[in-house]
Amino acid sequence: ASREQRDVPDLLSDLPLGRNNGGQAKLKQTKTGPVSKPVKPVSMASAPNSAQSSQGRTADKASPSSVSGQQLLPQRPKPVSASASTTSKKTQVVTGKKEEDSELTFKELLEISMEDNAQRVFDLDLRQKQLKGIPFALKEFKRLKILDLSSNSISEISNLFDNKELKELKLYDNMITSICLLESQKDLSSLQLQYNQIAKIGSGLAPLKKLNSLKLNNNELRTMEVKELAPMSQLTFLDVSFNQLKDISAVVCLPHLEELRADNNLLESLPDFSRCRKLRDLHASHNLLSSLASLRTAPNLEELDLSHNRLAELPAPLDLKLQRLTSLSLSDNRLAEFGWLPNACSNVYTLDMSNNGPVEMDERLAAALGRLGNLFELSFTNCLTPVAAVQKLLPNLDYFNGFTLHRPSTPSGAGGHGGGGAPPPMRPMSAASAVTARQVENQLRSLESRMVSMEEQTEQAFLHLRSRLGQKLAPAPNPTSPTASLQQDANDEALAGDGAPLTGRASSRRDRLRDALEFGRQSRAL
Repeated sequence: ASREQRDVPDLLSDLPLGRNNGGQAKLKQTKTGPVSKPVKPVSMASAPNSAQSSQGRTADKASPSSVSGQQLLPQRPKPVSASASTTSKKTQVVTGKKEEDSELTFKELLEISMEDNAQRVFDLDLRQKQLKGIPFALKEFKRLKILDLSSNSISEISNLFDNKELKELKLYDNMITSICLLESQKDLSSLQLQYNQIAKIGSGLAPLKKLNSLKLNNNELRTMEVKELAPMSQLTFLDVSFNQLKDISAVVCLPHLEELRADNNLLESLPDFSRCRKLRDLHASHNLLSSLASLRTAPNLEELDLSHNRLAELPAPLDLKLQRLTSLSLSDNRLAEFGWLPNACSNVYTLDMSNNGPVEMDERLAAALGRLGNLFELSFTNCLTPVAAVQKLLPNLDYFNGFTLHRPSTPSGAGGHGGGGAPPPMRPMSAASAVTARQVENQLRSLESRMVSMEEQTEQAFLHLRSRLGQKLAPAPNPTSPTASLQQDANDEALAGDGAPLTGRASSRRDRLRDALEFGRQSRAL
């Protein structure tokens, strides 16, 4: 039989719904894989990919059965058990070998850092690089101090085992759901995890015993336990605002805490701050607070924000002594009595008690506010008293509801802040501002090092180019020298020797050259 006749059964057997046994054998073998021996010696469909079939057919005329079989019935991957899948995933996380997430190579990271040696990179900015995972190539940058991975699509923390010198790690605005694999970052001092999907802190922060600043705002936190925060005993700044916390009593295990931000949560009360003796700034606005009794244990507060709560009636007598308080915000509450302010915070500079119900500035309230000797800014938008009357009642006030009050000048050395008196002292820098200042300083140092490196690279490139040309480049002429100006004009004249018209700057140089030559002739003639 001819070759075409021998190939007819193969073509029929390739049909997915073939009626002959050869077609059924083809379907079966496509799913299970090729077999070593054919079932029928006449039909070669039973072993389309075997060695016997490949020897009987040439490479330029491939079997249609093999092509059609691959297109119609692709091989299915072997099912993996749940335990094996979990083990594989854990292995990938620990070793950091998730190639599909590591989108940036070592060469690309060097280009971003503008360095030619990974050991000279101390600050690496990978913001908005559309990363799905932390690049595996970061293991080569062992001397990194600051790493910015913010505004990406990172879902887990990994591939940082070799970056043991990190001081500041920015992972905000990602898709992280848990805190883990930070065992190597024992020297980390600042960690930013805000704008993620973290529902629980867990034990992931336990190795960070030197951490000073932690930002967890805008997450999905519902609880915060002492065992989760206790290892970070050196923490000075904590931001857990914009979460779903109902209790923040775990912060009592932080003896060095200076600033706490817990705005926009579900807090109904504040914890006992007797162990947080260094607490200076407390922000707990937009909660469900109804009492200030717990503030008795925080006598060192300097800035307090309790706006947008449910503060109504204060306990009497109120044993609240906040003599170091300089800024107080009680706006958008239900307070109707403010006579307790002079005894509670006599040194306050700025006071906001707006939107607590319509209140008139009578002599009793004015006398209470007048006892605040350092008060220079007052926000009281729901006050029914005209500004002019308030100015008479509080002559030492500088600002009222955003308006500048022009008080009568007082002699130099008199009390208050008017006339020749000293201006109100500035509030001390908060912990957050201090952290920001350190960040700016680090960035300036990094930019300075980058500039030095760029200058060195430019000089090396120039030297390399000069060596390639094989000649020494002439130094640039001094633009202030008259000889250089005449030489440049002569060059312009030579370039225009072909008759091309000169315009603009070249034309003016030609005129100056002509005048200079004419002046030279006249001088020689004299």
